[in-house]
Amino acid sequence: TRIITIDTGIDETHTDFPTNKINRRFSINLFGKTNTEKNNLQDVNGHGTHTAGTHSMIPNNQLFGSGISNADEQVIIVAFDHQGQSKDEVVIAAIWWVVNTMEISRREKQNFIGISSNSWTAYGEIPALRTAVLAHLDAGITFVAAAGNGAQNNDKQYNNQGPWDIVPPSWANDPDFWGKPLIIVAGSDPKNQMYNFSNYGWQTTTTIAPAVAIRSIVPDKGELGATQKE
Repeated sequence: TRIITIDTGIDETHTDFPTNKINRRFSINLFGKTNTEKNNLQDVNGHGTHTAGTHSMIPNNQLFGSGISNADEQVIIVAFDHQGQSKDEVVIAAIWWVVNTMEISRREKQNFIGISSNSWTAYGEIPALRTAVLAHLDAGITFVAAAGNGAQNNDKQYNNQGPWDIVPPSWANDPDFWGKPLIIVAGSDPKNQMYNFSNYGWQTTTTIAPAVAIRSIVPDKGELGATQKE
């Protein structure tokens, strides 16, 4: 399995993350202009490290826990800046990077199962983003995305008026996405209830997973015991 994290980067020095499994050939900082900058995956914001730690922290670490996966490879794509912000064209480039590098791997007979982690949402109809994600799914790469942190019912956009403003969640009701590996995740609290900030919707979310009091890692070898990030 190859897990691709599209976020703010990773703390490459953190001893609780399997940095030895990072595929340096396919990881990239999309804000970089020189080769050195493109190879710099260091996370300043912290969100990327936290999300990557959630799925791939090594066992028997200082948090006395582990990530939920044991992936063979990690690919880190820096598509959000130090403030956690990005632009449509950068996120779109990140998704096409996933598609193209996975195709290279398959041509080289490296038949990884690909899963991308996308803890972000965008707003407005963005045709180029929709096209990129469809290509990602058609390539057989699972696209896992956040439902959003607006405490709102995503179904209302679909049922009442449109356009489908919140993506990727709204795509769950687009027939072009049906039957494809698109997973939209809402968040639950420690009591297994929908947590206060999570978006929701029977038609526009695929599943629900714990999102509060998640123990994970942050840059500079730190730990974070609770979060309300997507």
